[in-house]
Amino acid sequence: MIVLSEYVSEQSNLMSARVCKNDNIFVIEYVKDGNVFQTESFPGKSLRYVEDAAENWAIGIKVLNG
Repeated sequence: MIVLSEYVSEQSNLMSARVCKNDNIFVIEYVKDGNVFQTESFPGKSLRYVEDAAENWAIGIKVLNG
């Protein structure tokens, strides 16, 4: 998996959302204290769409379920 970009949470600099590409699918890895605690796949979505989702999580707009 290739990391394309990373968005750091406004709540804590120990939390981030990494936008990655795995084969032809974009994925967000949600990271806390250096460990991935959740992943989210976006088949068929553009890089811009996925980066917007990662940024929205980092600024507190997007809420994770699960």
